[in-house]
Amino acid sequence: MHVRLVFDSYAIMLAVALGYACFVYVTTTEGKRYFRVHAEMELAREIHSVLVPAIDTKIGAYEFYGRSSASGAVGGDLIDLAGSEERWVAYVADVSGHGVAPGVVMGMTKSAARMFLNSGDGAEDLLARLNEVLFPLKKPDMFVTLCFLAKNIDGLQAGLAGHPAILHFCASTDEVALLESPNMPLGILPDGDFTSSEIRTEPGDVFALYTDGFLEPTDAQGEEFGLARLQAEFQKHARQPLEEIYKSLQESVTRHGAQFDDQSLLLIRKM
Repeated sequence: MHVRLVFDSYAIMLAVALGYACFVYVTTTEGKRYFRVHAEMELAREIHSVLVPAIDTKIGAYEFYGRSSASGAVGGDLIDLAGSEERWVAYVADVSGHGVAPGVVMGMTKSAARMFLNSGDGAEDLLARLNEVLFPLKKPDMFVTLCFLAKNIDGLQAGLAGHPAILHFCASTDEVALLESPNMPLGILPDGDFTSSEIRTEPGDVFALYTDGFLEPTDAQGEEFGLARLQAEFQKHARQPLEEIYKSLQESVTRHGAQFDDQSLLLIRKM
């Protein structure tokens, strides 16, 4: 009996020691993995904030205000403005999916767009050139929707690639027109024809470029906020300062339903 008790006591101490060692090993390993992932996500979030900064500026006779709110740590939406008083391009893009992969494609989209715009080529070729760049660099099931407004010597030009309609508030009529296009999203086919159109504007006109995160929030009955509501809210507040328009639209969407997708909005007014 004495020998058995001694043996059992040693066995118990050994089992406790092994269990504690395993506990420390698992805790240390999982802790390192967690902090490594956390650090990578923080880095990705910082990169996203650099690639998609808030916009609040004026260029010539136009003023701009835009914000992008990611649904997670890293977003796939992009708002950007580049150019000078004589020639500028403002655009909004939305990469399909969520997480780090769309964020990477978003970064490639901005880099490719900036390289093209800095080359001096006209905005009418922007969609086609971006499509050529993005098609071989992403997964087959990913695509990018994009809309832009561009100023050149002749006036304003609008283009869309699989993107929700641009809202155009006409100051002279107090009505909101929809600027739409049948162009396919970017990155689906290796090449294709992408059309754009000339836009006539007057002082006081306001444009809203946005992603579908502003349309998709649903209420308790499962009804989406939708384009009609966004159009009505935009029309109601379009004469306010751009920051107030943004806040009003954001609050209306938030009241309707929770955010499950990235939400980006870029407002442009001709002064």
